[in-house]
Amino acid sequence: GQVLDSNSPDGTLASFFEPNSLNEPFGNICAGDFFHNGHLEFAFGLLEHTTFGGRSVSLTEYALPPSHELFNSGYPTPRVTASGLSMGDSVIAWGDSEYVHFASTATGDSRAVISIQSSPSDHMTGISKYESPNVFVATSQSGYVALVSPENGLSLSKNIGRSILASAVSANISFAQGKHIALGTADGYVYLFDGNLSVSHGFPVKADTSIVNPPALADIDGDGIRDIIVCSSNKIYAFNSSGAVLDHFPITVPTNGSITTSPIVADVEGFHQNDIVVVTTEGLVYAYEPSGQICNGFPLSIGSNNGSTPAVVVTPAVNGQDSLYLYAESADGYVYGWNIFPSGNNRTHWQPAWGQYQHDAQGTGLEDSVLTPTTPSYGFLPASRAYNWPNPVNSAHNYRTHIRFFLGQSATVTIKLFDLAGDLVDQLHMQGIGGVDNEIEWDASKVQSGIYFAHIDAQGTSQQAAAVIKVAVIK
Repeated sequence: GQVLDSNSPDGTLASFFEPNSLNEPFGNICAGDFFHNGHLEFAFGLLEHTTFGGRSVSLTEYALPPSHELFNSGYPTPRVTASGLSMGDSVIAWGDSEYVHFASTATGDSRAVISIQSSPSDHMTGISKYESPNVFVATSQSGYVALVSPENGLSLSKNIGRSILASAVSANISFAQGKHIALGTADGYVYLFDGNLSVSHGFPVKADTSIVNPPALADIDGDGIRDIIVCSSNKIYAFNSSGAVLDHFPITVPTNGSITTSPIVADVEGFHQNDIVVVTTEGLVYAYEPSGQICNGFPLSIGSNNGSTPAVVVTPAVNGQDSLYLYAESADGYVYGWNIFPSGNNRTHWQPAWGQYQHDAQGTGLEDSVLTPTTPSYGFLPASRAYNWPNPVNSAHNYRTHIRFFLGQSATVTIKLFDLAGDLVDQLHMQGIGGVDNEIEWDASKVQSGIYFAHIDAQGTSQQAAAVIKVAVIK
């Protein structure tokens, strides 16, 4: 809680306000040793209100100690709708109403690349790192997703036809599946893309209402494969790489408002599992275990929250043991901190799976490490892992149900629905992903009330199996 030495009487790290100025910061702060000189630098956006009623954007960087401006990029534009910042290997990237901008951390030189949008009324909503050296994922409000870099400009672009309000994030999902990109949309859908911006099997999937913050990518169920965690309204959703909702999800957070932050993922209880931390409108900090149970000692209170995502920080080992701290900011400007995982825990050399907004202090939104899969020994198509939800199927879910099953290896799956008379009433097809639970939605609105049998047939490269589940439809 001690203010860092900034050569300022009031502890201000950097001031960019002038008398009667309407300038204001925007977006997330990136922190790191950008110049590799042993100093900690901060990069952030600055909105400069112009005399004609618009605003311009500047990227301003300060070093500590001493505090001084290193460069100011200053791209004036009449309409700034900036997306925050993300740091690559040698550049900082951000977006405005028209372009993706890059600034070199070596020289401060900056320039814009081609716009990813097709309409001047569109604007950038997110920027994050995809891969080294300086390839980024950019998103726009009208639904564009693009891969851009200062060297090659716009390399790939795709419009998903749904509004996007926040950055995409990227990670190596598993050793077999490789790197993927995840994002949420304004109408509550979750997308997963490969490096060619092709939508992965099983996606998009529907969460609740709007998704206004970036997802987190972390292994929640302990199978060695990263999952997609998003907040929508007052619910926490976790989807696996095939689009299936994890067991015990969604979690409904008891709030009169909504979840205002991105989820962060860390072992906050010390049980060697990934817990999920979120903050509500009222400023209640909740943490949940993968089982859906609230973590011991939570919720914590910080007063109201305006969308500031908390952060989990691990301190270096003391006497061979690390400590974990949780920090959160309230709407009144105070920062709260808790030592939630004190020394004496026999844990060393570990880090949070997704410790803060867009993963890290550099705002990369990227987790490049590869996990080791721990596929359960269920067999190829275990009957115990085949079921549908909800069951019975009724009007509360618009007569739709999810048929769920586990596959030991990737396979072509056919599901045939029969009534009690043995007549075929519907048939579904999909490509199932091995090592995870898979789901496919069945629309039962066209069938009558009654009992139906879903015959699940899976054909892999070396195995074939079948399972049967009973589905009740009530109208």
